[in-house]
Amino acid sequence: MTSSGSLRPRGLPLWEQIRTLVHEEIRSGKYQPGDQMPTEKEYADRFSVSVAPVRAALADLTSAGLIERRSGKGTFVSARTVNHEISLLRSTTDALRASDVAFTVDVTACGPVKADAEVAEQLGLGPRERAFHLRRTVGIGGQGAVILETWLPRDVGDKLPGADFFAGGGSLYRALGEHDIHLRTAEGTLQVVRADDEQAQLLGIDFGAPLLALRSFAADESGRIVEVARATYDSNRFTMRLQIPATAATVDRPTAAAPDRKGNS
Repeated sequence: MTSSGSLRPRGLPLWEQIRTLVHEEIRSGKYQPGDQMPTEKEYADRFSVSVAPVRAALADLTSAGLIERRSGKGTFVSARTVNHEISLLRSTTDALRASDVAFTVDVTACGPVKADAEVAEQLGLGPRERAFHLRRTVGIGGQGAVILETWLPRDVGDKLPGADFFAGGGSLYRALGEHDIHLRTAEGTLQVVRADDEQAQLLGIDFGAPLLALRSFAADESGRIVEVARATYDSNRFTMRLQIPATAATVDRPTAAAPDRKGNS
């Protein structure tokens, strides 16, 4: 690779040279977070190569989280991540507001549905009982960032306000609190998954892109499970923060001094 930024005919593979050049342009600030990058063809014309090495270079930068492909829109420098605290008993929209993150909400489901077997079992539904399903796509910076899905028993979900309330950024937990329904305990799992077709479309990302999936269920004061939730985050958009208070069982205690050979401690 020459000092002018052109490619060497011999040396590293072309795709590695292109990756290094594009990475340097991002690092130097030529392209800022959120900026749209040139197309594969534009890079191919610039470097006088075929599209194949350009595609390989951009795929490597995508895997590293430096750029992101948005379906139907192009390639962009990854936006600065949102610092988000994971809490199973806190509203996602409230958490974003507390962090001064501007967001939008698109409600794609708000009403009774036949729940899948896992949700039905967790909510204790009978064979003919339906659940209340609320699905929202939260957008940040003009692009989908997290898909929030919630299932509740019908007698709980039917008390909620309509879709317009949630489209305006309304908090599910605040709405439940208005009816004296308070969640007290929760349990969940967090894992990396790959975007399916529907998730890719809602978040504007490529099929198979890595996502963070948080699955949980929560119970009210009586111990009844009244919420089953699945939150799916675009992993390039968030930095997850955990805050776990110490308990008597987890606080480190000083180790007792070992007795000496005379039996004195």
